[in-house]
Amino acid sequence: MVNDDVNNKAINIEIKVVQYSAKAILKAMKKIMEDAAEKSQPLADYLNEKRKTNSKKLKDMVKKGQLENIDLQKGEVKELKKQLNRCGVNFSVMKNKESGLYSVFFQAKDTKVMDLAFKKAIERSEKKENKRESTKEILNKWIEEIKQYNYIYKNGFIYSNTRIIGELISNWNFDPLLIKQFLRKITEYESVIYFETLLFIIFQNNRKLFNDVINKSILDYVAGNSLKIKEYYESKNDSLYSLAAMYAKFDTNKRYNLLMKGLNNDIFRPAFKGEDLFDRILIESIDTAYENYWINKSELEEAFYYSLELWEKLIKLEFEENNHLDILFDVFKECKYPSMEGYPIFNYIHIPTSILLSNNETKDKMLEFIFNNPGRNGIFNMLRVYSLLGEVELGKKHLKFLFEFGKALLDVEEMSIKSNAKIEYTDIIQSSSKDWIINESDNYAYLKRNKEIVIKWNDFDDRKKFHEEWATKHIDKSAYMYEYKLYKDNKLIKEFNLVYVGGYRALLPMPKLGTNIVPRDEYYLSRILNNNIDELNNYMILSGLIVE
Repeated sequence: MVNDDVNNKAINIEIKVVQYSAKAILKAMKKIMEDAAEKSQPLADYLNEKRKTNSKKLKDMVKKGQLENIDLQKGEVKELKKQLNRCGVNFSVMKNKESGLYSVFFQAKDTKVMDLAFKKAIERSEKKENKRESTKEILNKWIEEIKQYNYIYKNGFIYSNTRIIGELISNWNFDPLLIKQFLRKITEYESVIYFETLLFIIFQNNRKLFNDVINKSILDYVAGNSLKIKEYYESKNDSLYSLAAMYAKFDTNKRYNLLMKGLNNDIFRPAFKGEDLFDRILIESIDTAYENYWINKSELEEAFYYSLELWEKLIKLEFEENNHLDILFDVFKECKYPSMEGYPIFNYIHIPTSILLSNNETKDKMLEFIFNNPGRNGIFNMLRVYSLLGEVELGKKHLKFLFEFGKALLDVEEMSIKSNAKIEYTDIIQSSSKDWIINESDNYAYLKRNKEIVIKWNDFDDRKKFHEEWATKHIDKSAYMYEYKLYKDNKLIKEFNLVYVGGYRALLPMPKLGTNIVPRDEYYLSRILNNNIDELNNYMILSGLIVE
């Protein structure tokens, strides 16, 4: 590995490496230091001893045309050369045409200089690597924090979260390679991070880092997603202008087109769902008219909320565009269905509920939503639904339950006895996630009613890559299996496995061997551990799984 040529003026060392990189060269330098240490020799003595067995000299190899000079423009190698030069060591690299190996040559006035330069270079490299590992850990922790909220929370926190991470990346001295890996990973969690905003913050704050880590293909991906979204025109224009700025280095034509589109939108204000004429100005104008007695409450109710015909038309229109009725159910969720006090729709929510329940195509979706959002207001809403549908007996049944519920609340002693009652396995699996305290960081959950009923699972580092087709058939093909254990009074009562699919978007139960049938109890257990039941059921369907 080492050839050397020592004379009175200077010392030359040749190190052969397979790969031309700073990492490979430093590794070879470290090996020389370790070999000398093993023999309990100073580097100077070790090199002098190697000189005696040297078979070829640099000048002989150059004369024969055996070596091809390599231009040291590679980032890390260039930096290493500068560092060694500062310590008094000349540095060059040549490629052996016959063997394909790289020969790295060092020259210094004496072995003491060489010894000091090598030690400093290795020490600096190790410090840099340690720093790199620590920053890598930080970025991985961000990913872990982000992914648990993916497709769960959609609110102003997303923008704040994006700005914080963007500012930290821009101003902290992260390794560009690590940033590239982080940005690639973060694209999987765009319900939590505004990827376009994140890139623009980096662009504004640290242009060099932006140029180092971003390329045209990434911008094309961002622009493609951004231009599909129907937004309020001002937000859309902000996006067009920021994209235009970022494209300056990569595609001047694209930059110009985006800029012109933004200016055009500013002038002509194209209509789309976010147009404020409909979502703000018209509503506020109606409110003003009502305050001045230009129209009365009954006219408003008849025209809007209380109109059965209007609700039927609205639901029909949305169903034709999206049969999942995502917009309507998102409104229900945002208004905290069924506890919708403070929202104008609260007094009329039974109307769309009754329409959805009376239609076979929407009935199951509405029923599932009701079951996942119970409560006294939910019972009250269903009473009004049954009155609208003419379901007398169901209405009476719900009213009776309200009386019994009220009585139970007054009887504290009775409730205490019930809370301490024996909890069976069926009671556990029929509970919902709301009945549990889930500690994601420590990998366990316990039942609120009984802290001795616990579910534990293995750590992230102990997860297992999962390859079965039903789990890997999604756009994001990554799938990971976790092992779960259910304990009652410190006794193990159930072991089961669940699989994260679609980039941690859903946690699915495993089917029986050789089938697509999932045991019913394990499906119920998976419902406890999924933050989003809709996402769980969607991925069950996409995976071709059915419940026993």
